[in-house]
Amino acid sequence: MSRFKKFTALLFTAIIVISAFAGATSTVKADDEVNTITIGAVKGTSAVPLLVAKQYNLDKNNNASIDVKTYNSTKELNDALKAGEITGAFTDLVNYAAITKSTSSYKIVGQSSGYLGLVANKKYKKVDSLKGKTIAVEKNDASKYYLKTVLEDNNLKLSDVKIKEIADPSDRVSQLKSKKVDAIVVGDPFITNAEKNGAKVLKKQNINKSNDNVIIMSKDSLSTDISNVNMFINVYNDGIKAFNKGGFTTADQVLVEQGATREAAVKMNDLDIDLSKAKKVKKSDYDRVMKYAKSAKVNTKPAEFKKEFAKLANITK
Repeated sequence: MSRFKKFTALLFTAIIVISAFAGATSTVKADDEVNTITIGAVKGTSAVPLLVAKQYNLDKNNNASIDVKTYNSTKELNDALKAGEITGAFTDLVNYAAITKSTSSYKIVGQSSGYLGLVANKKYKKVDSLKGKTIAVEKNDASKYYLKTVLEDNNLKLSDVKIKEIADPSDRVSQLKSKKVDAIVVGDPFITNAEKNGAKVLKKQNINKSNDNVIIMSKDSLSTDISNVNMFINVYNDGIKAFNKGGFTTADQVLVEQGATREAAVKMNDLDIDLSKAKKVKKSDYDRVMKYAKSAKVNTKPAEFKKEFAKLANITK
């Protein structure tokens, strides 16, 4: 990241903090007037823009009450969703298919940020060198799907490698470091954690794209509290704007809380980030992922797109 952008990030941070304190007393509703939206996410970068928004009190400035809970694995997140412990979640379309296999309580409200990478022990220089090797993923989220696409781009199939399921991405990094597996698919900050351990990134999704990541909300909140859900999207979009001013420099401590080592957080500060605000999910993207979910038996009867997408006033085209 350039010195100018870092300076801009620090200046923006100061302005936001001052504005937040200046406006807090006049804009925040009483606690009993605002329903709290509790959003869940697996530790990583998907919730970072929202955490940045909360860091700068942008939720209070939008008259919103938002709580963020992070989990160590997709399974833990899904258990919280099934139990109704959280209002919604940052997740991906593959995992959404897994969720809707056992519950119909949630709908997609829009795209969100997030990216995955294929990281290998340093002796593997190319993707095709992983033929016959052991690669760790989570089978019910986008990590296995992403591995499938990367392998196919290199004339390989999933059957050409040994798949090991490891739910916690931090455990995947540990097993890669100890050479119990040859490669892993993870998102950041775990990509960068592995890099700092000496591993090599063989492939990584465009960090500025949504990459089939989505925001989902409970049908109950969409039917009884739609204005508050729209306000949540406002806060998320404001967090994106704040985050884009300085990238991960804006969220240095947040990264550590989301699983980054101190060394990885410093390295991530130099990533060039320009995330988009929440958008509508494209039907073509939904159908493509559901086709995979059906073939992989994540969900053999995924719902049609029109039944799963909730229209919100604050989701842009």
